[in-house]
Amino acid sequence: MSSGGLELKLIQIDPEQIDDEKLLPAAEALRRGQLVAFPTETVYGLGADANDPAAVARIFAAKGRPPDNPLIVHLADPDQLGSVARQIPPLALRLLEAFAPGPLTLVLPRSSHVPDIVTAGLDTVAVRFPAHPVARRLLQLARVPVAAPSANRSGRPSPTRAWHVLEDLGDRIPFLIDGGPCEYGLESTVLDLSTGKPVILRPGSITAEDIASVAGLPVSAVLPDRSDGSAAPRAPGMKYRHYAPRARVQIFQPPQTDREREDLDNQIRALTGEGNRAGLFASRATLDGLKSACRLLDAGAKDLAALPPGSCAGFAYGLYPDPVAASRHLFDGLRLLDRLACDVIFAEGMPEEGVGTAYMNRLRKAAGQAAPVLFVCTGNTCRSPMAAALYNLLRKPSDAPGQSAGISAMPGDLASPGALAAMNQDYRISLAAHRARRLTDGLMDEAGRILTMTAGQKKALLAIRPDLASRIQTLGEAAGLPEADVPDPYGRSVWQYQATAAKLEQLIRSFLEKET
Repeated sequence: MSSGGLELKLIQIDPEQIDDEKLLPAAEALRRGQLVAFPTETVYGLGADANDPAAVARIFAAKGRPPDNPLIVHLADPDQLGSVARQIPPLALRLLEAFAPGPLTLVLPRSSHVPDIVTAGLDTVAVRFPAHPVARRLLQLARVPVAAPSANRSGRPSPTRAWHVLEDLGDRIPFLIDGGPCEYGLESTVLDLSTGKPVILRPGSITAEDIASVAGLPVSAVLPDRSDGSAAPRAPGMKYRHYAPRARVQIFQPPQTDREREDLDNQIRALTGEGNRAGLFASRATLDGLKSACRLLDAGAKDLAALPPGSCAGFAYGLYPDPVAASRHLFDGLRLLDRLACDVIFAEGMPEEGVGTAYMNRLRKAAGQAAPVLFVCTGNTCRSPMAAALYNLLRKPSDAPGQSAGISAMPGDLASPGALAAMNQDYRISLAAHRARRLTDGLMDEAGRILTMTAGQKKALLAIRPDLASRIQTLGEAAGLPEADVPDPYGRSVWQYQATAAKLEQLIRSFLEKET
């Protein structure tokens, strides 16, 4: 197969019946310093012999990847870890026993044998053991450590099907192994163990809760894109805008009420009424609840013509809102809707918990969206969910999204009746789907701003996270009214909740004005 550049050899492998004769040419190509794109359980990777700096340089050239972005070294067996890592802490071994092979990457002190080009000159190396049977067998046959980022042009949505790789790199690489669609659809969780405390550098399908249950200690997260540009990021996916289709991506939450469905319909009609093409990435339940006439796409389709101007297409990732199914199909859906020449893709958001954290991390990057504004109160049933809902109502689409949490929240509690009534009566906003969540280190690390309702709450947060002092304020301080605490209306009349909502609205409007 030729596309005017390199002659590409496409190798089709059944993951359940692997034919070594078909895989051997690709394994030999890796040993000779050539590039091979191959499937993993997360996304397709673009591999080169990690011991060969010239071969690794070809990865950066093929992808157009910035040279200060480190690569992940893929190994066939945990017994090989000592060949690339200088130190292996006991926690690494426990985590590998629990999760390897699988979608977990560990950042460890680097062996001197690993070339600088693999690690972007850092003194650490990222390592993982893929679970996909084709990837594992390829690594076994190649008998070399394989450095591999995702097999796409830098900044584009990661590839989860072989045709995604062909679309981006078909004329730039010599080998592509087609092993079918990827199981998880999101890149691996990257966990830094190089400093003694486990820190998630990139969220993935293995969650902070999964890791903490094995580690027996809290796991924090580093907010992506916080580099000042003077140093290499510590892991892939931290510094540059990633996962972006050509279309503009706009995030929406699953509609819960007729008003919310009507609002989404109106946005689609306004867009298509001007001759634009609209795409939707959502559950079938969400798509069926809309009045907009959207052509439904099949997962795996690829030979698609552009939509007629002023029309709409929808990609249903599953029957109902579900972060696991949405993650599996996200990049496939974005690429398909891009192929239809959509001008805007409306993508369904998820609660940022469990796998939803990784899903929203990728979706925010695809949308070019900033880290969230986190509103904090005590129980996360009154003030903070009302504040987040009002903020999301009033902000511009390009502004950072709003979230909420409670210092002493009981996870899963519903919004209080007073909050439900006040928001519905005065703003036609439903909090029926809200579920309380407790404030965690991970939520604080991911947030760009952390806004408390009172000075006492701010003081409590600063006591436990003094390292985040630059991000923690009261809402009143952020609005330019430092004395303006928002008292708790819990257990009081609906009128008091309405007064609280009105005060929150005033402060949030002032905050948004100050931010522009």
